[in-house]
Amino acid sequence: MVFCRAVVFGMFLLVACTSIKATAGDWPQFMRDARHSGDASEERLKLPMRLLSQVKLDDAILTSPAVVGDKVFIVDQMGAGYCIDHETNQIIWKSAPEGAAVLGGNTSSPCVGGGRVFYGTTAGNLHILDVNTGKRVKSVSFGQPILGSITLANDSIYLQTLDAMVYCLDLNGNHRWQWDHYKELRKRQAPRVKRQYSGVNVTVSGKRVVMAIGFDLVCVEDKTTEAKHIWTLREPVSKTYLPTGISISGDNVYCSFPGKDGLGKFLRVSLKDGSFDKNNDVLNDQWASTTTPASRGATAYYNRQAFGVTAHRFGPDGADLWTSFDTDPNHFTPSLSAPALSQKHCLFTTLSGELIAVNLAARGRGLDTLGDGVFHFNTPHGSVISSSPAIANQRVYFGCDDGYLYVLGSGKSIAPKNDLLNIHRRKSQTTPAGKRKYGWPSAFGGPRNANFVDDDAIAPPFKLRWAARSGGLFKQPVCATVKDVYYVSLAGLVVCREQSSGRIRWRQKLPKQSWCRSALLCAEGKVYVPRMFSLRYPKSQGQENIMYCLDGETGKILWKKPIGIGDRLRASPVFVDGVVAFGSLYAKGKPPTFRRPADAIGQAVDGWNAKTGQHLWRVKLNSSGKLLNGPAGCAGDGLLFFTGSGENRRGTGETMAIEPKTGKVRWRTKKAFASQTGTPSFQDSKVYLPGTYKLPLACLSAATGDLIWKSDEGRSHWYVDTLSLGPDYFTVNNKYQGGAKRRNLNDGRLAGTSNKRIQLWGPSHGCGSTVLTSGGMALSATLGGLYMTDTRTGKVVWNTPGFASYTCPHAIASNGRIFYCPQTSGIIFCFEPETQTDKKLDLNRFNKN
Repeated sequence: MVFCRAVVFGMFLLVACTSIKATAGDWPQFMRDARHSGDASEERLKLPMRLLSQVKLDDAILTSPAVVGDKVFIVDQMGAGYCIDHETNQIIWKSAPEGAAVLGGNTSSPCVGGGRVFYGTTAGNLHILDVNTGKRVKSVSFGQPILGSITLANDSIYLQTLDAMVYCLDLNGNHRWQWDHYKELRKRQAPRVKRQYSGVNVTVSGKRVVMAIGFDLVCVEDKTTEAKHIWTLREPVSKTYLPTGISISGDNVYCSFPGKDGLGKFLRVSLKDGSFDKNNDVLNDQWASTTTPASRGATAYYNRQAFGVTAHRFGPDGADLWTSFDTDPNHFTPSLSAPALSQKHCLFTTLSGELIAVNLAARGRGLDTLGDGVFHFNTPHGSVISSSPAIANQRVYFGCDDGYLYVLGSGKSIAPKNDLLNIHRRKSQTTPAGKRKYGWPSAFGGPRNANFVDDDAIAPPFKLRWAARSGGLFKQPVCATVKDVYYVSLAGLVVCREQSSGRIRWRQKLPKQSWCRSALLCAEGKVYVPRMFSLRYPKSQGQENIMYCLDGETGKILWKKPIGIGDRLRASPVFVDGVVAFGSLYAKGKPPTFRRPADAIGQAVDGWNAKTGQHLWRVKLNSSGKLLNGPAGCAGDGLLFFTGSGENRRGTGETMAIEPKTGKVRWRTKKAFASQTGTPSFQDSKVYLPGTYKLPLACLSAATGDLIWKSDEGRSHWYVDTLSLGPDYFTVNNKYQGGAKRRNLNDGRLAGTSNKRIQLWGPSHGCGSTVLTSGGMALSATLGGLYMTDTRTGKVVWNTPGFASYTCPHAIASNGRIFYCPQTSGIIFCFEPETQTDKKLDLNRFNKN
């Protein structure tokens, strides 16, 4: 395997002299040391801290600062590196080595050593800069995004690329060794194992190098010019979990393991041999810890993105010492950053724009129970923070989405700067990969819910255009306008990214939210986001049940209105003629809100004025049954069509047509309906219903509601979501029994012969819908990766590596590109068709595995 395909030389020094003097109080890399302990035990902070410095950079800051002497080093989301004198608040140098090929969403934090500054980029480059001048010493191209931070140890640097390759280089950027986990597995124990996308930080203790790769934990010994395998934990929890952050303290490795469907674990394993005690070293029910923990001795401090930080002491007498949250959503401290430890405090940043410090000696659940040792600092704009704090010289440093670097400590304070930097303004032009511009404005492609794009250019082979950390976990898909990609995480983080580069334009954390599976809607420059209590996830009880309307350009909340509970899986609101409609569960009385799921008595659809949020009407459904949930809808011929029922054979339900302006019911029928996860589709004046949970597939007249056909063979299957409608055929994913076969649109019957059906799904499990194209392609998201099949033959014509994640959401297509967020990997992917130049450079080499 070739280590790198391009090396760009700038000013190159074998041994760099530096005027920046290192001190014992430095924080030279992510989480302070190569063990990523985040432990600055000698740093004594004096609380309350004051704002000492607020330095304006050119874009949002997603990385963690490095601090050496009196200098701070930071990288913004567009891959520009900065050196800042925190005493004078002056930028000493700025370097933007990516040039015109820059991509956004950079999360690789800088490390400083040997007179150099090292960091990676989403464009797949490792940059080595002179620490004094910022001039480029060397750039190494790996051809794959570097999402994790660079680790400095043993006079070497370590990194992992998205294709799950781990590299060790010397401080001059020369290759020492590389580790291909999947090649090694095939040699030793798993000859048919499939490569998974990865990209987690590499952690080092002495000569031991610990890596989270795909579903596995791996430890090797650095032998200078090669790596020696020590141990591997294959899927140590199960394939429903993946390791996402590692910290080492003493002889123990601490690791976060987010899981599917509200699951999550936190593990402590032996650095020596990878062993662990299932009774004392495994914490269950820890949804969703996705970042690197801090550690000191037998205590780990880890974040859960919806809730906040927990301090847990491991061992036979193991116990939670404190948590920053309790079960009340008013006390959530949502966070994506890694915690940091001073002598007496644990510090972390939040998605609500705060830095919080908690006394390590505190005991209790919820910040209000932890005594006087809790400190809050609110940034002036309340923007999202995912930058992990650094502690050095009795000061705390962190970046923010508002584009400022903040420095807190004791001393003379400054007034916070309130001027906005307009980070939300688009910086790249959106050029379609094919000949047409089009979006994917709602979960299933638009108001028809057809899961179909009229674009022949979406055809293999594809290349990875960009990938970046998504900031969340998902059961709902992303959506897109003709210029941007929008999505909302299960925990309620709404994100807007530029399609061409992956750059974040804005992020908005919706308050008091922990879990909702419904998708958003983009319409006429606004983003509509339903958030409600989920019957499938009790921890969401008590969260606000709200329909939000956000400005698509800035993320500002324009209006919000109360709704009921019962998040419809992957369903978006429906927009027709200036009206937004969505279904949920309601209790008696007005306003239509309640706090306990036992209060829910039935399904209803509500309509709002899309511009003002004025409530226009409510239509109730006559439905009943187990796991009753919000009804789902589509639109066509100027009407709204909604369906709902309970999830059992004895449940009742109905489908109806509603006039959007008035809420008048044109027709309703009990002849066919869909239950808990089923969403209707519209095409050519017909309404199509998926046979969800042993209900038959059906087709109704959009004008009258009369039954056109019903496919009784669906009764023995569990179809999910919605149909994907081609010109004269359709498919629907049967997630546990047989994938998505091609069917005739005129009668619902299976196409092909009884012994040779046409399979349009990939070879492994996935829950979402299939995307169909006018060029005869079908795209499915599976546990084994994305698969594209020929709709005429069912032959697989392209696939990606796996995502080391369950794949409940489906992929989408916009402007000739494919966008995808797996459920638990925390990464968003963008693929586009290869060009002739790409094929010569072989940038897609790992798609061949």
